[in-house]
Amino acid sequence: MTLAATPTAAAVADDGPDPDRAAALLEAVGAAADLLERNRDAIDRLNVYPAHDGDTGTNRTLTMRAAVEAGRAATVARATQAELAVAMTRGALLGAIGNSGVILSQWLRGLAGEGGGGDAASLARAMGGGGALAQKAVANPVEGTMRSVMRSAADGCRASALAAGRSAMPWRRRSPRRGGAAPGRGRRRGRPGHRHPPCRGAVRLAG
Repeated sequence: MTLAATPTAAAVADDGPDPDRAAALLEAVGAAADLLERNRDAIDRLNVYPAHDGDTGTNRTLTMRAAVEAGRAATVARATQAELAVAMTRGALLGAIGNSGVILSQWLRGLAGEGGGGDAASLARAMGGGGALAQKAVANPVEGTMRSVMRSAADGCRASALAAGRSAMPWRRRSPRRGGAAPGRGRRRGRPGHRHPPCRGAVRLAG
């Protein structure tokens, strides 16, 4: 298993001394930890690879809790959003339990290293960076595990970011037909609606 170094605050897009953004980040990670806790037993039952030891959900939950506790300590010290992200990443790595916990900590490290911006495109890059780093942490990655879920989540974020960019485009005028409306008199037409995979704030990592 190959581990990447924990990013420094300088390597993470900083937001300055804004306690609201730091608090929002901690709340989001805490919500993800709570979601993982509620599904811990179900994920334990799904744990069949590489060994049917039934502890993957528990290990991930404990790892996420370590990240949250580190984040709370950093918040007390009035950390910026970037400093908070680094603290939680380090807390997850130091508190990682089992292989699945270490992989999860690497995913969080990738999120912190690629994060910043607060928009759909930034989140898509962060999800992709997290998944790539988690993939590198395993010598022989296998499909159908948590890494597959991470990649699917990143793909969904990219699709959502692309759709958001398209919906922000201004409406265009129809090209005037022969014998039809004069230039500048064509009707406005919006882009037809379409569906795309959702980019969810909290993902249940089952594998």
